[in-house]
Amino acid sequence: MVTNKYKLDQEKNFLLIGGSGFIGSNIIIRFLEYKLGKIFNLDSSISQNLVKTEYADITVPGITKIRSFEPDYIIHLASLSEQETIQKPDFSRKVNISGLSNTLEELIDYSKLKKFIYLSDYKIYQDTPPFKESSNISASNEYLRQKIESEEIIKKYSDEYGIPCLVLRTSNIYGEYAREHNSFIEEAITSAIQKKEIIIKDNSIYDYLYISDLIKAIILSFDNAFNGTLNVGSGLGYSKDNIARYIKDVLGQDIKIDNINGTENAQKVYINDITQTKDILSWNPKTTIQNGIRETIEYFKEVL
Repeated sequence: MVTNKYKLDQEKNFLLIGGSGFIGSNIIIRFLEYKLGKIFNLDSSISQNLVKTEYADITVPGITKIRSFEPDYIIHLASLSEQETIQKPDFSRKVNISGLSNTLEELIDYSKLKKFIYLSDYKIYQDTPPFKESSNISASNEYLRQKIESEEIIKKYSDEYGIPCLVLRTSNIYGEYAREHNSFIEEAITSAIQKKEIIIKDNSIYDYLYISDLIKAIILSFDNAFNGTLNVGSGLGYSKDNIARYIKDVLGQDIKIDNINGTENAQKVYINDITQTKDILSWNPKTTIQNGIRETIEYFKEVL
């Protein structure tokens, strides 16, 4: 029998906003497994049938009736991806910026809320890695500009109205239930399983975190008094060539790896410093990149 390993009050209510995607689906599955409490999902796409999901368009002010769910914890996942944001900047602002503001507006004077959690992106950092929470940030594209603006909105509502907010600046998250093009890992696994070559277009170093480790950090933050910003990641860096070779080794088959990166592209390095998160949340990522890739491969073998 699965027990509540995190010892949270099972009567707590968890509300996911935009919880039908990759991260949301994993959160719901793990929360149900751990028997954490009642779980609700608000989304503009009702593709999640594991928990009660209601349609909501957060770009319209005041219609989501968030308080009717009496949430103790809210995880805000309603955000367009980097590619979608760059392709549809006006629409993305409605979802990513207006939607976030509308959500927080409904939480003013809502005293039952213990934590509002928002996932940001470690690519907003501009200093030399590993990135600390105090490192300089700036935006190189519209997606990152909206992430920074979202963080500013959250800080405003937290400072002015006392809403308990936690921003998690995540590294590249991968794992089960991801789309084929969620990150390079899923894209490369898909190519390898379909016996196609793995194409590498840049030589940058990235920090990859397995989805279950992200969820553990989220759960540990619930009853932690800390509000503010924390990094989540593995604290380690891997090139795409490293990743491709790990996939090749796990599958045990001859897969062509084609590195078409041009020499004119400077190598970038993205690695999170997770020291503060380890200390504050008593959290430590447990899944090695090899084991995480192995689990992700098993999932994609079933769905492809």
